Amino acid sequence: MTVGGSGRVGDRPWNGYIDQLKSVGADEPVALLSQVLELLCSSFGKDCKSQFILVLDVKDDQSLSILNELKVLLDQFWNQNIKIYLGVWRLDFALHARQLFPPSHPIIVTLIADEADIQTIQSPLYDAFNLDVERVDEEIVREAARLGKDVLLWTCNSGEQIKRARELNVQGILTDDPLLIK
Repeated sequence: MTVGGSGRVGDRPWNGYIDQLKSVGADEPVALLSQVLELLCSSFGKDCKSQFILVLDVKDDQSLSILNELKVLLDQFWNQNIKIYLGVWRLDFALHARQLFPPSHPIIVTLIADEADIQTIQSPLYDAFNLDVERVDEEIVREAARLGKDVLLWTCNSGEQIKRARELNVQGILTDDPLLIK
C-alpha cells in the first residue's frame, strides 16, 4: 500500500511518483535496493564484524523478468559479508531462480509459504524456507536442519511467537517490532 493507503504502490507510475516516495515519519527517500547493497558493500559494510542478512521477498504478482534484473544487480554488488535470501512464493519463480542461482551460487533460493510439507523441504529446488510462525511444525524444522537448510519464520510480532521461534531453533525471524527480541 502507499503511505497514504490510497492504493498499491505497484499501480503507481515509477518515474515521478515511486522514485519520490518518502519514509513514514523520517521524511527520507525510500532507499533503492542498489543503494542498500552499495552501503553494505562499502567500507562501512566491510568494517562490520557481523555478516549482514538481507531477505528479498519477490511477490508473486511480479513478472518472472524481475529475477533476471535481480541477478544482474546482485552479481554486481556481491560481497561475502552479505547473506542474501531470495524469497519466492511460486514454483515457476523457484524454477527460474534456480536456473539463475544454481546451488553453487551464494544467493539462497528460499520458499516463502504459509507452510511446507516434508517433500517440499527435501526438494533440491530450495536452499531455505521462510514460513508462517503459526503454521510451522517441529518435524519440518528438524528435517530442514538435517538437510542443512535454514528456516526463517514470519511474522513474529508477539513475545509468544518469538519464544516459539526460539524453541524451534530456527535460523531467523522476521518481525515488525525488533525490540520484542530482547
